[in-house]
Amino acid sequence: MFWTILFLHLLGAAIWAGGHLVLSFVIVPRAVRAGDPAVMHDFGRGFMPLAMPALALQVLTGLWLAFQISPDWRDWLQLSDPVSAGIALKIALLVATMGIAMASHMGGHRHHGPAAVRSMAWRARGMTALAVLFVATGAFLRTGGL
Repeated sequence: MFWTILFLHLLGAAIWAGGHLVLSFVIVPRAVRAGDPAVMHDFGRGFMPLAMPALALQVLTGLWLAFQISPDWRDWLQLSDPVSAGIALKIALLVATMGIAMASHMGGHRHHGPAAVRSMAWRARGMTALAVLFVATGAFLRTGGL
């Protein structure tokens, strides 16, 4: 069961992080050159139906995995050892991801033109950085550190 859950978690991470890397390194530059936020909106309409279930899968499997390596959830925020620090960092990254997502949802659709593209680009790059940090933290937790 553990390996199935870990596989699903890694699959969700591949979809989430991979999609955000494509967004930041392929789609954002196109949108900035064109000065058109529709370029990013179009990508989002195609990516989000896959990305959101992948994120939900990661949250659910991540919680299951966290309980497997540290059964008392109160230990997750103690920062007393590398495992609890890694779990706490994953939780912090999730909160930051939700913050950027809410900011994107609340302010990303009202404006048009180059200023909107720049704002959306910064949020996309921030989300990508968080996604990469999620993967790095997961690798840290799985392998026991640097």
